[in-house]
Amino acid sequence: MKKIAMIVAMLTVSASGFAASGDVIGTGNQNVTGSLNSSTCAVSFPSDVTLPNITTADYASASLYGLIGNASVSAGNISFNGCTGQNVKVVINSPKQ
Repeated sequence: MKKIAMIVAMLTVSASGFAASGDVIGTGNQNVTGSLNSSTCAVSFPSDVTLPNITTADYASASLYGLIGNASVSAGNISFNGCTGQNVKVVINSPKQ
């Protein structure tokens, strides 16, 4: 039993010697540039939006991301400040009942 343990230990040491003795192939540098901004976009929404009356049938038959009814509604002015060079996506969700 000791002979087997001794052989396993010797093989492990010799294998680790092969793995650790790698030659350095070369060196390199990587430069990373960028900026850190502490501020984010400011978004302001109107306080109230009045929606037209819709029927439950209109609501039930609306497709995903589709229009409900055929009235146009203005949500007022949604203002984005400090968002220069950034994409803005606005999504309004309502659970279907």
